[in-house]
Amino acid sequence: MREIKFRFWDKSDKKFRNPPFHYSWFSYSDIVPMQYTELKDNNGKEIYEGDILTFYNKFHRQDDFESPYSLWKVIYTDFGLYGKSGAQLESLSEFRGSDIVIIGNMFENPELLENDK
Repeated sequence: MREIKFRFWDKSDKKFRNPPFHYSWFSYSDIVPMQYTELKDNNGKEIYEGDILTFYNKFHRQDDFESPYSLWKVIYTDFGLYGKSGAQLESLSEFRGSDIVIIGNMFENPELLENDK
């Protein structure tokens, strides 16, 4: 059975909050929920929506000039949780068993996404 859990970004305090916390303490407009993907990175850290990942492309050709590592932001779409890199969108199932590491998140490390327009 799928494990459903969330973490929450508190916009006013600029920090993460994990349940349980009392919802009446906050305005709903100050809280951003982020869903758990059921994936963990290479360090065993749980991956949530909004996390920024590095992903090693094991099919990278040695003669390519680009790095075999790419930056991905975990997003929620109408079809579920996906990884987004530039204009490319991949199902998170494509990341299972891959060399992935969480390097930040969209709230605490927005500078990581500056080139991802």
